[in-house]
Amino acid sequence: MIVEKSLYNKVTEIIKQRPVVLVPVPLNYSLHPKNTSLCCIYIRDLQMDKSYFLPIDHPDVDCHKIPTEIFRAYVPSIKDAKHLGIESDNLIDLELLHYYNTGNKLNFKKTSVQNVIERKFWKYPENNKLVPILKLLEYCKNNRKTYIETIGNIDSLSTEYMRYNRDITDVYSYLESNGIHTTGGVEYTQYNLFTSTGRPSNTFNGINYAALNKEDGSRDRFISRFENGMMVEFDFDSYHLRLIANLIGYNLPDESVHEYLGKYYFGKEELTPDDPAVPDEPEVPEVPEDPAEPAVPLVPDDPDVPAVPDDPDVPDDPADPAEPDVPAVPDDPDVPDDPLVPEDPADPDDPAVPLDPAEPALPEDPPVPWGPVVPDDPDDPLVPDDPEVPEVPESPVLAKLATTFWLFEKLLSDESKWDTAI
Repeated sequence: MIVEKSLYNKVTEIIKQRPVVLVPVPLNYSLHPKNTSLCCIYIRDLQMDKSYFLPIDHPDVDCHKIPTEIFRAYVPSIKDAKHLGIESDNLIDLELLHYYNTGNKLNFKKTSVQNVIERKFWKYPENNKLVPILKLLEYCKNNRKTYIETIGNIDSLSTEYMRYNRDITDVYSYLESNGIHTTGGVEYTQYNLFTSTGRPSNTFNGINYAALNKEDGSRDRFISRFENGMMVEFDFDSYHLRLIANLIGYNLPDESVHEYLGKYYFGKEELTPDDPAVPDEPEVPEVPEDPAEPAVPLVPDDPDVPAVPDDPDVPDDPADPAEPDVPAVPDDPDVPDDPLVPEDPADPDDPAVPLDPAEPALPEDPPVPWGPVVPDDPDDPLVPDDPEVPEVPESPVLAKLATTFWLFEKLLSDESKWDTAI
């Protein structure tokens, strides 16, 4: 932690002479960097592997000014650093470097204290002042490994990347810093350069400024920043086609590229409104047969090879010879029946099968009892003395009702059993 003036002077000399990592911490992460300011800066000396923490605006410690002379500094985002007041042409964007090497966005993890403060006091414009400064230092140290791994070899950055780092960050930093004037004041947008297609998007606070609705009046609040000014919309003709042509060294004419390519596709000097947007593919004509060339048979006849005569001794092979009828095998009267296979028992109800008088008749099945199960207790008053059995209805519900009524009828007919039953 840089508290004393002497240590502050030492660190500013390090930043002036050696490559370092600078991690600016704003007063509020939820606000656009143009609408907030610096809270503190984490500094990592890449040559000596030492870290310093420079407070800029925090109530816990004495604060210092932002260093202005920078030899080379790796920052998470050049756009954010410049918006927060770190002005230098010697900044290298870590997010852009990570995206350039991997195609993915670089993410930094916050501490639990930061997350709680931001959720509860998100409307407070300086909520990082509520976070203890040592917790902000902890946040920077926790992500130190990510900074170092992203940088890799500090002497291996290609010339192409360095030009990309300078041009793209300068352009979009300038675009964001101007803001957009509306009827409610100036709004700042944020260009996301790290999309899957490489085409930047432009959003902030849930508003997609690159795709505003044209029908619901969402665009009506945007006005000119000048008095009596106006909003002008323009578009480049075939911008992407001209970029591709420039990259491959192809010279396009000054006319419309779409019209130029249309003439090429249609083979015309001038296009008409009747020409479709996409030319139809020409029909492929059928290849006519050559009458001078005779058809080639599959197996040409050889005049020098005599034909093979048919063999008179070899009968013709019929395509499907008829099989002779197989006579039925008569029953052998001397062969007794197989004792292992019993014959099916005769059905007495079948009139075609006569009954065997020597076979005794099967006893009839006893009647199936109906109603509730009655215990064999002669003293039980519920045991009926009457052997008469009423007809059992087909429905089980009706059968239960019939049993109940029959029992009540027997009980009511014998007065001596009333008390016991009750």
